[in-house]
Amino acid sequence: MDRNALILEVLEDMEPRIRHGLKATTSQEREDLRQDISARLIKVTNEMEIVSFWTFKLQKRGLTPPSLDGIRF
Repeated sequence: MDRNALILEVLEDMEPRIRHGLKATTSQEREDLRQDISARLIKVTNEMEIVSFWTFKLQKRGLTPPSLDGIRF
C-alpha cells in the first residue's frame, strides 16, 4: 500500500474518535488540538514499518522471519 494512501486511511478511520474526544475541550482549542492530533498521526503512520502477512504471523508467534542473506534470485 502506498504510504500516502495509508496515512489518509488512518486519518479517515480516526476522525470520528478524534471528534468525539475533542468534545471534552473548549471550542477555542478544538481546531488546534485536532490539527496537532492529525500531525502526530501522520508522523507515527509515516514511521510505521509495513510488514507482510507472513512476517506478521511469525512475529505474533515470537519468531523472526528467515534472513534472505546469501540467497540468490
